[in-house]
Amino acid sequence: MSISSVAGSNPDLSGCFALQTISSLTITSGTLDMSNIPLDIVGGGTAFSGSGGTINTGGSSGDLDIDNNASFSGVTFNNSSADLNIDGSVTMSNGTINSNTGTVTVDGTFTKTNGTFDTDTATVTLKGATSNSSGAFNNGNSGTLDIQNVFTLSGGTFAQGSKIVKTDGLTVSAGTYTAGAGSILVDGTFAKTGSGAFNGSTGNIDINGAVNITGGTFQASTATTTVSGNFSRSGGTFTHNSGTINLDGTNQILTGDITFNNLTKNVTSAYTLTFTANDTITVEGTSNFSGTEGNLLSIRSSIGGTHADFDPQGTRTFNYLDVQDNDNINVTEIDMTGLNSIGGQQNNVNWSNFGDEAADGVPEFTNYLYIATLFICFYIFNNYKKENKLNTFSQ
Repeated sequence: MSISSVAGSNPDLSGCFALQTISSLTITSGTLDMSNIPLDIVGGGTAFSGSGGTINTGGSSGDLDIDNNASFSGVTFNNSSADLNIDGSVTMSNGTINSNTGTVTVDGTFTKTNGTFDTDTATVTLKGATSNSSGAFNNGNSGTLDIQNVFTLSGGTFAQGSKIVKTDGLTVSAGTYTAGAGSILVDGTFAKTGSGAFNGSTGNIDINGAVNITGGTFQASTATTTVSGNFSRSGGTFTHNSGTINLDGTNQILTGDITFNNLTKNVTSAYTLTFTANDTITVEGTSNFSGTEGNLLSIRSSIGGTHADFDPQGTRTFNYLDVQDNDNINVTEIDMTGLNSIGGQQNNVNWSNFGDEAADGVPEFTNYLYIATLFICFYIFNNYKKENKLNTFSQ
């Protein structure tokens, strides 16, 4: 059987149950009902082209395989519980793709310049670079969207819902990304550039790379946003959304004037958290920094000898720290009594009672030297008295 095009007709293939193989399929109008009919389009180039009309696939056996590229420029594609597999790339300039249930897999790039893509509850895997510059990219309340490359939102809207979203990198340069209850895993850099907004919601965000905010708005999750790379804001707006930023990388740098709600970095190996000199890091909620015995977490300025400003306004949970060149600009002093930390003579302001410093602010080694000096003087004086007594008796 061969179908090269559908225009102004409504072919019904519901009576065919065997796999149908065709070289290409072009739809400009009308409706093609492929429910429970497996179809393999094997042609080269753009094997599927839909500029209008409707195509319906579905059923447990109604899979659609496109062995090369596909163009969606006005067609309405409705899928229900079947699998859509595209071995090439997809361009979408108009129309609608309703994934519903089932799975969708695209081996090449996915370039969307307009139209509406509804992933619904399907499991969607996009293996190439994926972009949305206009129109709507909507997700449902279950399933996974797995983008195995960088996802760029440069316009339009992306609504996550409760779907789990995974991507190898995320750039939002325009448009609006609206997160939901589903978690977000970015296995690379998160870049908020240009205009537009990334609006975190209740789902956790895990960024296995850096966060770079140069424009627009980045609103964190109300739960936890975990970052393994550096966190930088040189423009735009960061909104903490009453959530927690957890820094779980090795050596990390905070750059820019940034206000967090809760900020956490806990390590079990010796690493450094660097505050950029002359910038101010403000934490309105809990500041939670800690190392372990023999593996201190170092707090440093990016320029040795120049203060970095720190304003911990809420609860301070500190232990096993090595602090240097830090200016606590908050009105409440940071008291490190009993917190296994050092920094008493390391150019810190409004910190006190480090482990290498006595309660009166004098370094402990100075106290030890003072005591040792007294002991030696006493020993010499005592021996001097004994020798004088012996000399007196001998006379």
